[in-house]
Amino acid sequence: MYFLRPPLTEAAHCYKNKPRAKLSHEAEKTIKKDLSESRESFSAIFVLGQVHLRQSDLKTAKMAEKI
Repeated sequence: MYFLRPPLTEAAHCYKNKPRAKLSHEAEKTIKKDLSESRESFSAIFVLGQVHLRQSDLKTAKMAEKI
């Protein structure tokens, strides 16, 4: 589900866009690994949700056939 977020205040916008120190190579690798794991787990949850929806659609269709 997608939620709209309120617009950033000027202070938050400045903080979000302020230049940051360059991360070390190890830190970059760790962050990329964490992000890929997050994407994989999100994909798995999404697929499980789709399977659940299909199963409930099949149950609904079978019940409709009985009627």
